[in-house]
Amino acid sequence: MGLKNSIPIILLLLLLNYVTSFGQSPDIQKLEKAVGIVERYDYNGNYIGHGSGFIISSDGTLVTNYHVIDGAHSLKVVLEENGLRVKYDVQNIVKGSKSKDLA
Repeated sequence: MGLKNSIPIILLLLLLNYVTSFGQSPDIQKLEKAVGIVERYDYNGNYIGHGSGFIISSDGTLVTNYHVIDGAHSLKVVLEENGLRVKYDVQNIVKGSKSKDLA
């Protein structure tokens, strides 16, 4: 796996390092709640694939790979809430970098 494909893993490791640097062990259950599936849809609303991402702020901003969103007409984020999978429409893409494969 090259660096291009490992950026989300690197960000998660940085988050874990940040949490553990204050003498606390990471709460995996809380971190799991921040992980979501990013579903991709074409112009006709047909499902064309998915990727993963993780929420980085309380307003719902999610980080994923650029190749996950590239070419999609619309996106949905699937999160687990109280044992159920809930889908949210993605309202906008804040920023993306094709060269860093990050969105």
